[in-house]
Amino acid sequence: MTPQPSSDTNPPAPTTGASLPKWPSWFRSVDISLGLLAATVAFLAASFVARNQDFWRHIGTGRALLNGGYSLGSDPLTYTGEGRPWVNFSWLAEVGMYLVYSMDSSGAVVVAVKAILFAGAFAALFLLRKPSMPLLPWALAILLASIGAAPFAMLRPYVLGLVCFASLLVLLFRGNWTTTKPWRMPLCVGGLVMLWTNLDSFSFLGTLAVLLLAIGETLHAKIFAGRLELSDDEDPLLKLPATKQLWRTAAVCAVAMLLNPTFLVGLTKNPCEAIAQLVPMELDWGTCSELAKDKEYSRQTFSLLKESYLSNPILGKNLPTFVSLAVIVLCALSMAIGYRHGRASHVLLWTLFC
Repeated sequence: MTPQPSSDTNPPAPTTGASLPKWPSWFRSVDISLGLLAATVAFLAASFVARNQDFWRHIGTGRALLNGGYSLGSDPLTYTGEGRPWVNFSWLAEVGMYLVYSMDSSGAVVVAVKAILFAGAFAALFLLRKPSMPLLPWALAILLASIGAAPFAMLRPYVLGLVCFASLLVLLFRGNWTTTKPWRMPLCVGGLVMLWTNLDSFSFLGTLAVLLLAIGETLHAKIFAGRLELSDDEDPLLKLPATKQLWRTAAVCAVAMLLNPTFLVGLTKNPCEAIAQLVPMELDWGTCSELAKDKEYSRQTFSLLKESYLSNPILGKNLPTFVSLAVIVLCALSMAIGYRHGRASHVLLWTLFC
């Protein structure tokens, strides 16, 4: 009788022609050094004394709120604002700015905290990379992006908004969300957006980012599925959550970004006025000509899209501007070269970054 092989014996694993290459052991030290270099450059780029005059308005608002001289929804800073609602999306950041400034009136602590937050936001982007992927392209991109964004690292609440934006991307790409708990991701991301909407007026960017990812993943599944695909080993980014979860999260974020007490109070006083103030002042939409000519206001609204920005030797003709343009061009070229393996969601998210 011929003996039968035991069922407990596992068959030998098939051998492949070539094994996957392995990085040398010293590459890890190089990766860590590159990451520290990029974070250090970001910290140093933001370590300057920002002399923006609206810093004192933020400090005064935070002090008035803690001292009881300011109630959320009112405008305590202008005599013409009596009875007029003021949607202040930065009230929580202003309280924090005042508390930090009260620790050291010289401003050194405020500048240090600002630089740490700025560097931390860019360093968090390293978490979007797969550990198996080389870190050099990420370190170079983050280093250049931090230099390009350095002029915006002033003593303003949108530095905290930058931290919230980076945290949102980390939650989306590294959250390891499962479909067994469909509301876990929407509630976590929505909670972050709700915090963001009380720190900075650009919280709508978080909702827009989730919405663009949901639209991109939907388009990719319907139009490009099977033609523009990367294997899990080739994709430098971690896999996004399921499309249904992204749509559900976008809906929750759309509600969460309105959960600001000053906006809710404003709705009870003057709904039209409160809704009109949802558009951040820095976007310069519908600004009156007198305000647009104001020197300090123009500093808050400068961007690469304005001709006055590029023609101004102080604002436009400087290193951060050229670095920003170089980053945009290099990213566009990289996506054009590798378009066969791209994802529509990544392209839309990159467009939002620009």
